[in-house]
Amino acid sequence: MKIQKSFAALTASVLLSACGGGGGDGAASGSGSTGSSPSGDQSWLTFTPNPVAVDARQGESTAFTIKAHASKTLAQVINIGIFEDTGLITTDVQVTGGATPYDYNATLRVSPLLVPGSRSGTLVVKLCEDDPLVCNKPVSGSPWRLPLKVNVAAASTGPASPTNPTTPTSPADPVVPATPTAPIEPVTPPPPAPVTLQFDQAAYSLSFVQGEPINVTFNAVASRVLVGEAQVGVFEKSGLVSSGGGNLQSKGDKRYSIDLPLNGALAAGQYSSTLEVRVCQDNPSICAQPVSGSPWKIPLKLTVSPTVNLTALAALPGVPSWSTHQGNAGHTGAIAASVDPAKFTRRFNLPTTGQYARTIATDGNTIFAVLGSRFGSWTLQAISEDTGKEAWHVDLGTLSNVNPPAAANGKVYVTSTGHADSFLWIFDQKNGTLLAKQAMSSQWENYMAPTIYNGSVYSDAGYYGGMAKYDGTSAAEKWAVGLPQYDGWTPAVDGQYAYTYVGGNFYALDGATGATAFSVNDPRFSWHGWTADSSVVLGKNMLYAYEGGRLTALNLGTRAIAWYLEGNGAVAQPALSASALYLLHANGTVLEARDPASGVAQWVASLDGTYRQIIVTSNLAFVSNESKTLAIDLSTHKTVWTYPLGGTLAISSRGVLYIVSQQKIAAVNLQ
Repeated sequence: MKIQKSFAALTASVLLSACGGGGGDGAASGSGSTGSSPSGDQSWLTFTPNPVAVDARQGESTAFTIKAHASKTLAQVINIGIFEDTGLITTDVQVTGGATPYDYNATLRVSPLLVPGSRSGTLVVKLCEDDPLVCNKPVSGSPWRLPLKVNVAAASTGPASPTNPTTPTSPADPVVPATPTAPIEPVTPPPPAPVTLQFDQAAYSLSFVQGEPINVTFNAVASRVLVGEAQVGVFEKSGLVSSGGGNLQSKGDKRYSIDLPLNGALAAGQYSSTLEVRVCQDNPSICAQPVSGSPWKIPLKLTVSPTVNLTALAALPGVPSWSTHQGNAGHTGAIAASVDPAKFTRRFNLPTTGQYARTIATDGNTIFAVLGSRFGSWTLQAISEDTGKEAWHVDLGTLSNVNPPAAANGKVYVTSTGHADSFLWIFDQKNGTLLAKQAMSSQWENYMAPTIYNGSVYSDAGYYGGMAKYDGTSAAEKWAVGLPQYDGWTPAVDGQYAYTYVGGNFYALDGATGATAFSVNDPRFSWHGWTADSSVVLGKNMLYAYEGGRLTALNLGTRAIAWYLEGNGAVAQPALSASALYLLHANGTVLEARDPASGVAQWVASLDGTYRQIIVTSNLAFVSNESKTLAIDLSTHKTVWTYPLGGTLAISSRGVLYIVSQQKIAAVNLQ
């Protein structure tokens, strides 16, 4: 059984209940109430002890442990909720694995607010595939109910004073009974101190595209510590917040952040509602015991945009097509144009039941993509940028591997690799007609998109590694040379040379003959595998190579290493504009701008997570990870736009940003 997260005492101290449509008087249907019935055989999961009896002392949060033993395992991820409606336990709960994969331990604590005496309640244990506060998908047998009895002794008044040794009495002297003392009256603990919460905004105004919701994230500073002492719930009555709930995270020093997912099923339109934040001693969905100062109400406005926005497109002046890996033959990942985040709209979303290759190419008004999986069937697809619909597709057949496409001069270029499946394919952009096909030499390598320059095609190639040049019309091989056997790269090309970095050496090959014009050894090279997963980046008299978490800059004039960036984890090929080299550093958690010639840092911007892809415009950097894409203003270094899809990035000559994940291409209008 895989435990994804545990929920305790109605809402765990680090989790929130977020009831879309709930939050009224009393517990909402499907909440953490203990009233639901078991859903099947309960015998496969047993608890010890059962019933549960705990002895505690007033004012102390006594810990106790319940052990669970399962007679089977579950393949799906399970969420565990432990609920008790009368306030006998705190929200401080830990669920851990036991001695075997079938054993689990739950450590709970008695509430320190209980007065002396005996109290009874019920622990309700829910195992659910969704949020246990909702539990629309209970595991068979759930919920289990464990009777709970808590015996609370009066608080200790301190150690007794030592007495003198007792003097033996004469047998003839009667023992005088001691006068009974008055019973100690139980002391009622004072109510919890009032709480104030100061939020970072008085109201929230957010927008997202229909079907692609974002999260509401807001920060608060409390007047005292809440974790372990109270339960926090966030409610919204109009269904704008997903019923799956959200997270409360302690940031230390009484600072908290609250993250709530919005309802992705909302139709396009504008919505207004209120977030109600409750701090309670009991279940926040009931909140019969609110902490003084609770609740707080925060206005919320949402704008949900339609899924398709096919506005007329116009060329971005001076911006070429995104023809290959990182856009151009220098692989700079940059365009010389400014775009306004206030004008960004989602153009279309193109899902697939297959799997897209990592990068796409654009030329004119068409996008080109490869779909397929290794040793399976492969397809080349053309998509209209105007309509978001497929213009044509070509079945490439069953092949070992097909690499991402390049596009230029009215043609689409694709390489396939894997022994007898190794070819260069050239197709007509208008209709997908196969114009030429040339046998290549490779083993089981993966290549990046080929590089197109001056009507010729340059690619990683060779049975034992190398580079080759082909005619861009006939596909005839012009030259092929051997290099150290690494895959996962593509050459950078200019009017003289074709460049690469493999095996710890920079290589410049003569573009006309393929002869090695010069090579430069990198003395700090450290081997990290046979796949480069990066191309060199060609700048003004400079060449940059990313490998193994570091960056090496080569001065092409002196043909010597100009500078290094080592340690602290560069994570991706950089992007290069006319004025700066932009890279993701500190394991992808910061964006840096550096001087291209010297490598000196110009500025650093912290990011809200780890990012792996980067491209730039004249005024923005777009960074992406597996789940989202950000736009960072290059002047203020602030995030100015967020999109809830991550992947590789491209910008077309007509100002459309493409985000390519394995099973989806999202198009975003930038103008």
